[in-house]
Amino acid sequence: GTGTGDFEIAPAGWVPQELGWRDAIVNPRNITLVGSVTGYDFPTVVYDYVWTGNGTNSGFQDPHSWAQPANWNDACGTAQTAAPAASNNCLIPAGLTNYPYNVNLAFVAGTGLANSVLVQSGGSINFGEPTNQGELLDISGALTIYGNVYIRPNGAITVGDSTYIDSDQALVVEAAYDAGASQSIVGSFIDNGTITYGTNGSADVQLHLYYGTPSGGESFYFHQVGPTVDNEAGFSGQTLEDFNLNQYDDYAYQYDESVAPGGQPWVNIWEYTEEIHTTSGMMISTDVTEQHTLDIVGNLLTGTVTSDALGHTTGGTYLEMISNPYPSAIDFDAFQGNNSTIIANKNWIWNAAAHNYFARAAGANGVQYIQPGQAFFVETLIAGTVDFANSDRVHSTDPFRDIMPNILTLDMESAESSTADQLTIRFEEGATTGYDEAIEAIKWNSMNETAAMIRSIAEDGTELSVNVMPELDLQGDMVSVPVQFQTGVAGEYSIIASGLESFDYGAEIWLEDKLNGDMWHNFSIGNETYTFTANADDPHDRFIVHFFGPTSVNNNEANDVKIYGVNEYAHISNLTNNEVVKRVSIYSLAGNVLVNKQVPEQNRYRFFVSNHDGFYIVRVVTDKNIYTEKVFIH
Repeated sequence: GTGTGDFEIAPAGWVPQELGWRDAIVNPRNITLVGSVTGYDFPTVVYDYVWTGNGTNSGFQDPHSWAQPANWNDACGTAQTAAPAASNNCLIPAGLTNYPYNVNLAFVAGTGLANSVLVQSGGSINFGEPTNQGELLDISGALTIYGNVYIRPNGAITVGDSTYIDSDQALVVEAAYDAGASQSIVGSFIDNGTITYGTNGSADVQLHLYYGTPSGGESFYFHQVGPTVDNEAGFSGQTLEDFNLNQYDDYAYQYDESVAPGGQPWVNIWEYTEEIHTTSGMMISTDVTEQHTLDIVGNLLTGTVTSDALGHTTGGTYLEMISNPYPSAIDFDAFQGNNSTIIANKNWIWNAAAHNYFARAAGANGVQYIQPGQAFFVETLIAGTVDFANSDRVHSTDPFRDIMPNILTLDMESAESSTADQLTIRFEEGATTGYDEAIEAIKWNSMNETAAMIRSIAEDGTELSVNVMPELDLQGDMVSVPVQFQTGVAGEYSIIASGLESFDYGAEIWLEDKLNGDMWHNFSIGNETYTFTANADDPHDRFIVHFFGPTSVNNNEANDVKIYGVNEYAHISNLTNNEVVKRVSIYSLAGNVLVNKQVPEQNRYRFFVSNHDGFYIVRVVTDKNIYTEKVFIH
């Protein structure tokens, strides 16, 4: 509180009992603050037990007695039984190394709650593993670290107030490889106050570089990276030495956007003292076939971070490689929206496991959530700088998705050639059959000449990885989109369709394979994969994707709310013309609530349900009816 007066504290780890130095009858000891503390955050009292004074008179005990156990509450809540109040603080003492599993901090729906957290010298937090991956620690107050805080991959911490760091690598945001997802995963840290450092304070935001399985004759492996912290040497960013993987076996390149298309825009950088500025990106290549985890040590980035000048040279590529400077992911769509006068709504990111660039354009496919230290290409509209803002930061994707209507994604995969690629075809009002620069993305060829690739061809011959067609075309009898495929390695390949549920109920999508006896494959729920063999000398012009409008749909069925499961998601399609979906709830068969939220007015929804096989109940409330369906999640 505020003002003046006496207050009482208890020692750390104190067990409620009568103390020799404090009798229950006499006056409490007074603590006098001498001198002014104006303008400082001190003194701060962090405690294990909170005086509540809620005891009742019982014999010689009274509501104000220190000896009355009922007058004290565990500051971090009762272990695994109740969430702590927003006013409670947590003390991580020296020697405690397995938080939160041996600390009395309750979790509610995967979120730990506390006001302020103090980690003493010798104490540590290991948050996010081994059993609680994906959990969030939400600290509404301050975080003070004299010991160590380790945020494991898939773990996350949010701090509402200030963060103080006073030990070497006190906060470590870890990165590792997820074999199941074939990708790197990282921890996440978001502050909403200020970050200050003591004499020995520093943080470590790791980079995990996964180079995948060799493809064909490939001998080098690539990764787009950038600084994850600012160094302590007086300039923004890190030196090239911090990104060294194996001496003499690494090469680093930066991209020169002023070089005309068809030229050589890659500039080799090699001096260890080369400054890689914050938000700048570079490409690292190595011929060492192993994974690497880099420890990038320095000061965390927070607040507005402005990039170096981005070029827009006439005759150049208009492409710049920049990187996410924060210790959390950023939402590219939010970032681009805040810088829409400088950069176009698209990005390209090299996927090391797939040996191909994946593109995102106008909110479709590719990579939306860009991880710490991940570099990515953007297309400049004018010369200038871009700002990274705190509002761009996210811990992870929300299980709620606004499904973009009429969007088909074709993922090409091959175990034999160890490559993958992605093509998006969607329909939008105002699009043309040629290259629409604002909403489409040009296909970038792999840096590996033997990699397999898939692309669409616009009417003007432009090769695209995101192809947007006129929405009116879907109202006709059939729309046919040519698709090219090429590979440098003979073998078996698969094309997997997703987004089928985003088209109107009853619509049909077929893949024609001209090289396989004009084989037609009907992409539908449960039949999303087409497998074929290919050779390096096969003609590239192999496939056509045909779109048919809804056919043979019963009117009674059409005027309904459709609820169905696809893989780990529940899908909802509002096919009515006069009802508005208001709320969606999803339950396990045991009655546990998995989702319960109001939703915006739209026609299609997708919710993550579970990664465990089983049946679940989906309940949809509109302004006129209630719809319930049991769906199977696989």
